[in-house]
Amino acid sequence: MSVCILCLGRAYKYTDGRTKVPLRGGAEVATNARRINGFISKRAIILLFACIILALGLTARLFYLQVLRYDYYESIVLNNVSATTTVSASRGVITDRNGVQLASNYTVYRIFIAPREIENEDQKTLICQGLSDILGVSVEKIREQADMSYYADRTIKKNVEEEQASAVKEFIADNKLSRQIYVEPSTKRYYPYNDLAAQVIGFVSTDGGMLGIEKRYDKYLTGTPGRYITARDAWGKSMTSKYETYVEGQDGYTVETTLDVKIQGALDAQLEKTYNESKATNRVTGIVLDVNTGGVLAMGTYPSFDLNNPYEIDDSILELFDGYEEDANQQRVLENDNYSNYAEVVYDFKNIKEQYSPDSDEYSEAYMNLLYSTWKNKSVSELYEPGSTFKVITTSMALEENLITPDTEFTCTTPYVVEGIKIRCHKYGGHGTNKFRWLLQQSCNPTLIQIAQLVGREKFYNYFEAFGYTSQTGIDLPAESSPIYHNFSGFNAVELATYSFGQTFKISPIRQITGVSTVANGGYLITPHIVSRVVDGNGNPVYNANEEPQRQVVSTEVCRTIWDILEEGVATDGGAKNTYVPGYKIAAKTGTSEVRDVLDDNGNSFLRVGSTVAFAPADDPQIACIIVCDEPMTSQIYGAYVAAPYVAAVMEEVLPYIGVERQWSDEERAKMNTTVRDYVGAPVANAITNMKNLGIKYNIVGNGEEVTYQAPAGGSAFNKSSGTVTLYSGDAVPNRYITVPNLEGLSASGANQRIVNAGLNPVITGATNSVSDATALVVSQEPAAGSSVLYGSTVTVTLRFIGDTDA
Repeated sequence: MSVCILCLGRAYKYTDGRTKVPLRGGAEVATNARRINGFISKRAIILLFACIILALGLTARLFYLQVLRYDYYESIVLNNVSATTTVSASRGVITDRNGVQLASNYTVYRIFIAPREIENEDQKTLICQGLSDILGVSVEKIREQADMSYYADRTIKKNVEEEQASAVKEFIADNKLSRQIYVEPSTKRYYPYNDLAAQVIGFVSTDGGMLGIEKRYDKYLTGTPGRYITARDAWGKSMTSKYETYVEGQDGYTVETTLDVKIQGALDAQLEKTYNESKATNRVTGIVLDVNTGGVLAMGTYPSFDLNNPYEIDDSILELFDGYEEDANQQRVLENDNYSNYAEVVYDFKNIKEQYSPDSDEYSEAYMNLLYSTWKNKSVSELYEPGSTFKVITTSMALEENLITPDTEFTCTTPYVVEGIKIRCHKYGGHGTNKFRWLLQQSCNPTLIQIAQLVGREKFYNYFEAFGYTSQTGIDLPAESSPIYHNFSGFNAVELATYSFGQTFKISPIRQITGVSTVANGGYLITPHIVSRVVDGNGNPVYNANEEPQRQVVSTEVCRTIWDILEEGVATDGGAKNTYVPGYKIAAKTGTSEVRDVLDDNGNSFLRVGSTVAFAPADDPQIACIIVCDEPMTSQIYGAYVAAPYVAAVMEEVLPYIGVERQWSDEERAKMNTTVRDYVGAPVANAITNMKNLGIKYNIVGNGEEVTYQAPAGGSAFNKSSGTVTLYSGDAVPNRYITVPNLEGLSASGANQRIVNAGLNPVITGATNSVSDATALVVSQEPAAGSSVLYGSTVTVTLRFIGDTDA
């Protein structure tokens, strides 16, 4: 027997004598063995490496899943075993400059159900009927949500008030439905002053701020919602879990504006009066601005809307333009397919409303068109030609270049011809030769053309740019419109002439008041702004407005000269004399410009824009005010009539409010109205002594010792120079009645005499400045003519200068 072995790669065999003998062919066998060993070794190594790589891959994958992607997969698991309830954050408050809230929040509730928690059909019916009775939602709509049995949250009603929410809570408790019905608190936006500065403040939709401050400062006002996470088992029931937690939200920041509620109220009241008298078919707008900081104290547009119900159109708006279509000029507007105004938008909706149902596309389109037109902030987003109010800017250029003085004489030649184009003065026959001071006060177009020609095309354009008229103001409100003007290459002799008196270019009202405020503050161009700062919950500022001026455009000395010229024009016989306020120095300029977007068959414009811009006190300006009356439909369409008196009324209310005291002249003091003291119940002797000390004329009726009645009544306005107080005593009874005379169209002296002769007391308001009162006429009276009043009662008349065309 022999045994074959392999040794050191060679083949041997042992004989029975245990002798080792090499096998025959050993080299071939050794080679084959080596090959087999090598193959086995390679496979082993490959297999080993494959196992190592697989192990590393599995390890890496496990590390990726369990470490790097832990949060992600944990959230998936948590989503399957937990329910998240959002806790709404309160939107930030908007305040005026004194901290008065303009936009705030109050608590409302969302009512929702968990369909997968409903146990049976009887319980479902109970829930549907019960919530329907409380919330006023149809049973069918609630059942539609309740049938979605796999859901844990289906909303039944949002913005539920406290009373209904309390009723739902009681229903839940009475029927043990705490797992099926939920009451979730949230907040709803509330505007305490309804339509005050509506286009400026804006409102909120489901997507955030929609208009005005609410939109521009949405990122500051929007808070971060909180979350309440509860763990649930496979059946959706609450269970104990370390993952139950509350993530606190962050309320929005407080936005502090430059607006002032009282000043805004004064402006809004006058805008409404402006509209009521002028019937401006393209709305009216106004601004009150701090000339030194650029802070907007008030900004409004009329008609306005209710911020708490922004998607509702008030019926009063539809009545504003009754008879609109009968006006000849408005007929032209209706017939023009390329132009429309606000009145036409209202008119179109009224027609659609009569012809189509509310669910029709035609009705929806017209409805939304009217809403958007009403929401639009006219002070910022609409353009107009400023007209003669721009003459303030042209004047500053010439004075800054030392080309004229206030006493330089010019001759008003009408028509004034520029490259074959005839430009007429608004005064028929012209103003003749006079000093520049007076010609500016009279708003003479040919004089301003000559001024612009002295300045020259290039310098005029440079000043035009420096005053900011080629750019937006940068006010922090959305949708500011950019000016429309000629490039310098197209700014030729005719454009130079028309620009000098504010025509053939378009700007926004905020741009014009900013330009005039540059003159009012001593020559510095400011950036108007509506928000002064934004603060967090701890009162720390996160945003502050930049109130530094952009640049100085003209010198303070030049500005002071213009202040004096404009104030003199208001106080005497200038075109802006309807802006006069007794006891205050008002600098003002009126303007009336053409609307060139629509022309008559002869190519002439027939619509006008009347405006007035003023600043005060004229010797130390603090505020500026502008009112723009777009397309008045009455016979008086000029800025001196449709805007100036209302600017005066704003100034008269605002100046004492901001601490500017009246400085009466002796003549003004004599005309000054006072308030009658209430003498009823006082001894007659004491009343007589008091009236003598005050210089009040009086009349005693009866022989009693105590005053039983008086006319005018205590608290009434009264003019000491022409009025008489009648006191009744003892058995004397006031029984003499007077019919109020018709005073419309009379001068101040004529009205005063007629009232006194009737046994009544006159109170004269409006244009009472020291000008020949032949042109200052009564435009309204209270009580109305023909009314029956007691002897000695007061009759208040409003005077206005009529006839200033102010082109």
